[in-house]
Amino acid sequence: MKTLIAIDPGVTGGIAVLSTGTVLRADAEAYKMPETCKDLHELLLNACYGGAMSGEPFVVSRMNTRVYVEEVSGFIGKRQPGSRMFNFGRGYGQIEGILTAMRVPYVMVRPQAWQRALNIPKTSREKVPGTVDDLERLSIESGNTQAEREHKHVMRELAQRLYPTLKVTLGNCDALLLLEYARQKEGMLAPEKPELEKALL
Repeated sequence: MKTLIAIDPGVTGGIAVLSTGTVLRADAEAYKMPETCKDLHELLLNACYGGAMSGEPFVVSRMNTRVYVEEVSGFIGKRQPGSRMFNFGRGYGQIEGILTAMRVPYVMVRPQAWQRALNIPKTSREKVPGTVDDLERLSIESGNTQAEREHKHVMRELAQRLYPTLKVTLGNCDALLLLEYARQKEGMLAPEKPELEKALL
């Protein structure tokens, strides 16, 4: 079994997991970022070890699990209060600390690198239908531009096409796209597509 985990740090970020079992099949899952360090730790434990902590899971993990974390700078947006930037940095450190303590290998990837590899344009004027959810409302309130919001919608639409069986949101789309970048880099199988979509190919 091999597992890939992609992490988009931050309160509004997410975690995506792709695993292959003993059969030639890959399964993907996506989660919003846990609210507490304890919940984050438990999620990563389950993703890495499937909840099975007997035997020598750490040895197995080092061989079969790799984590890709989006590397971000200290600047996280316009007009951000110092308290939010502090919390962002604390959450970022928790991720690195948990992965280091678990002895799981991880790779830091700049957003420009994975977006360029997936041919995602820097900005887009394309409108993607949908309602304004809480995450987008937060984005608007934090001063992000219209172009940035539209770009986020385009990335959500791309992630939904890549992972059609999952419910893709503005919160987990970056993690899923980072997961796709990781999947391609690691040469792992893509998840099974629904029967209807396969019939249309």
